[in-house]
Amino acid sequence: MLRSTTSVLLTAALLLTSAHPATARADDVDLRLTVTFEQTSYFAHEPVAVRATVTNVGTTTATGVHVTSYANLDSSDWAGLRPPGRTLEPGQSAEGRLVGWVTDPTRGNIVRVIADARSNEPDARPDDNRVDAYAPLVILRGDIAAVVYGDRNGNHVLDPGEALPGLLARIVGGRPSGSYGGLTDASGRFRTRGVPIGRYSVEFRTADWRFTPTEVDVDQVDDPDLVFRGEPAAPAGRRARPWLGDGAAV
Repeated sequence: MLRSTTSVLLTAALLLTSAHPATARADDVDLRLTVTFEQTSYFAHEPVAVRATVTNVGTTTATGVHVTSYANLDSSDWAGLRPPGRTLEPGQSAEGRLVGWVTDPTRGNIVRVIADARSNEPDARPDDNRVDAYAPLVILRGDIAAVVYGDRNGNHVLDPGEALPGLLARIVGGRPSGSYGGLTDASGRFRTRGVPIGRYSVEFRTADWRFTPTEVDVDQVDDPDLVFRGEPAAPAGRRARPWLGDGAAV
């Protein structure tokens, strides 16, 4: 009876040991990553700031500790946690900060950062080395409208017959940055609707007319309604090369 009871106890101890393995060896590096946004939400026309904290919860020194990331931002530079990295003793933490502008509004109305903590040593529990974080994004939008004419008589006034229909316009800029295009209608007018607010450059690529490069601000409060004056282009030997637009609606 004693032998049977001892056998049962040994079996139970083995089962408990296999169900709950040792959490760390004596020489383990174990990094733990947390990522937080400095604001609860962002407008697309303002910079986004994110903080990362890496803690070595293992039992030995971690070297080359740094953070890499993938995000819809124009930067992946974590100040304070750049390669070649830092050295963290057991229990020590380091903080990094990423600042960037949203680049891709098609990902939905969020700012998303997927960050990884790395070191030169293998990690005992790599499941807490990656964080997928996001914050709501608000994209404010406005319109750009204009009339375009060719000043045939050079009097700097839009005269009858001087409107330029079918002219291809290109609008580049905004936050997030984008490129939009459209054609002028029969009266020389075009309107690009729903572009993110910010500063835009407006260009007209045509072999027959020359336009001064122009920048305009779209702020959702006082959307620009502009007049663009074209001058006769240079002789045929110096004509501007044609441009194919990006196909946004007018």
